[in-house]
Amino acid sequence: MKKQFTLTGIGVDEWITYIYAGGDHRIHEECAYIAHDFVGWISYRFQLAASQIEFVISLGELVHESYSSDIQNTLLLRGTISLDKEQEPILSDKIQNAKAQNPKVVWKEKQNAVARAMATEGKQKDKHNEQKASLRFRISYPDINVN
Repeated sequence: MKKQFTLTGIGVDEWITYIYAGGDHRIHEECAYIAHDFVGWISYRFQLAASQIEFVISLGELVHESYSSDIQNTLLLRGTISLDKEQEPILSDKIQNAKAQNPKVVWKEKQNAVARAMATEGKQKDKHNEQKASLRFRISYPDINVN
């Protein structure tokens, strides 16, 4: 069954919950799909309009590979992935709808940290690593003045 989510902050939170609830098997399946076909995956997993799919395609292969890799790594570390998305701008005579010029700006922030912890049990010291990851996408619509 195809499970789709809205491309909103809440939708991304619901997607992450769904993926992590399925355990390692679901995480690895999702990562395999993301690695195989990023554009296909995003349009399969999220409810997108045709213009949104066109925008994702227009980002280009290098961006697809970067996003794909970052999403996969964050999933494998069971990190957080979030989306901050502005509402699309309301058109006015002073603001140009620059749809043909890709008015959307996508920012990606990632944090991958390895914290080293020391556990002491009696005389034995044991070092272990705790990995944490977070990935945040922001979509904004800068104003393009006609004047």
